[in-house]
Amino acid sequence: MGQESPFKIANDELESNGYFAAINKLIESEKTYTVENPNYKSTYYQLISPFYSFVGEDSLAEKSFLKALRMTSKTELNYDSLNSVNAIDFISKNINDQRVVILNEAHHIAKHRILSLELQDTLKKKGFTHIAIEALNNDTFYNKNGFPKQLETGFYISEPIFGNFLRKAHQLGFTVFGYDKIFDCKYDKEKPNYCRNKRELTQAIEIKNVLQNDSNAKVFVHCGFAHLEEKTKDDWIKMAEFLEMISGIDPLTIDQAYSLYFNGIENIEAPIVYLKNDSVYIPSKKKGYYDIQVFWPKVNYINGRPSYYEIISSFKKVDIDFKLKSNTIVQAFSNTESKNAVPVDQFIVKDSTINYALYLPEGEYTVKISTVKNKEISQYNITVQ
Repeated sequence: MGQESPFKIANDELESNGYFAAINKLIESEKTYTVENPNYKSTYYQLISPFYSFVGEDSLAEKSFLKALRMTSKTELNYDSLNSVNAIDFISKNINDQRVVILNEAHHIAKHRILSLELQDTLKKKGFTHIAIEALNNDTFYNKNGFPKQLETGFYISEPIFGNFLRKAHQLGFTVFGYDKIFDCKYDKEKPNYCRNKRELTQAIEIKNVLQNDSNAKVFVHCGFAHLEEKTKDDWIKMAEFLEMISGIDPLTIDQAYSLYFNGIENIEAPIVYLKNDSVYIPSKKKGYYDIQVFWPKVNYINGRPSYYEIISSFKKVDIDFKLKSNTIVQAFSNTESKNAVPVDQFIVKDSTINYALYLPEGEYTVKISTVKNKEISQYNITVQ
């Protein structure tokens, strides 16, 4: 019998004992999957990175993902000749008559969901009706109840900001659907991109069908990594390019993921778009692949929490009404949601001397403080107004 996959052991631990136990299980298993079973090494680091993001450990998430890619350094960005503008404002102004807007994310970067969360009000005002999410499972529970459940609604949606993106989409009345279908496909060494292309085309068809069935439909697509690319340098055709081929619609495409490979983006406090001679700056290797490149600042921490929470307009900082101990997890759950809902916010306490805070939208919450094995230490209710 072969080695059990890290994906299975982590998911099983999350279902049984919660988020903190799942990431701890993966940490304890590092030697097993990187030394004793080196064929799992890349898979292990690629998997642990989103689990780190689930509990707010952004720096560790990025470091692990770079290990999966075997990257030891990043490209320096020379921005001396560039001017910067606020990304949310710039994108909002450029969403006009399009029927399709596509924004991507790196699946291990929680802050990439903030743009989708913040753009929803603009999208609604400009007539968008649907939100298509690659990471969304065929989950009737979410569409009926308006909140996501851990793992059940979607693996990456188990991360709190992603969960809040879905909550707001439901509150605003969008029709939300998943479009990444599971199908069997046998690898063909003569056509190495055949299965990839079949997946991309199937995604595009799902979105095209929505547009075709409703002439008033306007779709915002939240996808992962390269699926938004409108051209290819080989025979791997991405979802956005297929969508344009089969629908005749030219989408507005916005990339966040490629900027991960650059150093030098440190003197900014919010996501930005760079302009060069009043035109959107796209790195030379990606010119023509998408329309807008978003750059995020390096992750900074304020009292142990990522500073990007300050960007989310509907969130308020809420101090913790309890003396915290190191090596515990703090979670906030909405009182209107059922068991196993994705937490509205959560973090691991690494230093008991730090004055940690939660970031929450208006509502009534139960704050739970637990051990690594999900044993409850304290629980109390709060109202955020």
